[in-house]
Amino acid sequence: MADGTVVLGETNIAASPKRIMDVQVSPANPKAFGAAIDAIRDAELTVIGPGSLYTSLIPNLLIPGIARALIESSEPVVYVCNIATQPGETDGYTLEDHLRAIERHLPGLAIDSWWPIAA
Repeated sequence: MADGTVVLGETNIAASPKRIMDVQVSPANPKAFGAAIDAIRDAELTVIGPGSLYTSLIPNLLIPGIARALIESSEPVVYVCNIATQPGETDGYTLEDHLRAIERHLPGLAIDSWWPIAA
């Protein structure tokens, strides 16, 4: 969290009133599902989202095999952004804040386009 505390678990993260700064997965280097990597490599377009930024989307992007496949892909990556505020997670976030959070957690990922939705 912004104040340096560590909160564990999806439900606890979403329930915390503190601002999220960093997300990690445990174990630190989980093995990616091979079919998911193959699907990304074979895709003509990869769509990320919509979903909870810090508790659904970013944790999946932190899986090394998934991250590598997305970064190495030469095909477009589109982010469908849930711009509806999620209390305790994305209070006050703009589309740019969402994109910066993804870039901060997965440097090297090129998001070619985005589509905001209010869900």
